[in-house]
Amino acid sequence: MKSMLFPQFKTNPITGWQISLPKRGKIPINLHRPIPEGFVVKQARVFRKADRWFVVLTLQSEVWRPEAQPHGEAIGIDLGLEKFLTTSDREFIGRPRFLTSLYRELELLQRKYGRTKKGSKNQEKVRKQVARFHNHIANVRKDWQLLTS
Repeated sequence: MKSMLFPQFKTNPITGWQISLPKRGKIPINLHRPIPEGFVVKQARVFRKADRWFVVLTLQSEVWRPEAQPHGEAIGIDLGLEKFLTTSDREFIGRPRFLTSLYRELELLQRKYGRTKKGSKNQEKVRKQVARFHNHIANVRKDWQLLTS
């Protein structure tokens, strides 16, 4: 099972550092961002990535958002292979070089995995290491994209 969806809640399921899920009871969570005032939890999706469980909450609120009015000059953006990003203002952002060392480390881990005996405990240990490392690379890439934007 990769994920479970809890589609509706009668009351707010989060109390302190716990989430109350139907037929599961209270589960401790690391609430890294508080739920703002006026928002209501509508759904919760629990899923597993590599070796950890995550909960994604869907919130609803009655917030009115005004339409954004265009202002300033429009710019063009080109994504490429040589440079990660080029704008029409002649600004260049290079591609991330730190990924090459991470991919090399991943390659070594995958080679280690390929050499293990099928069905052994060592194979399962290395499989988990590879899954965690894939998750780490995805997190590093997402972090870099957020920092450059």
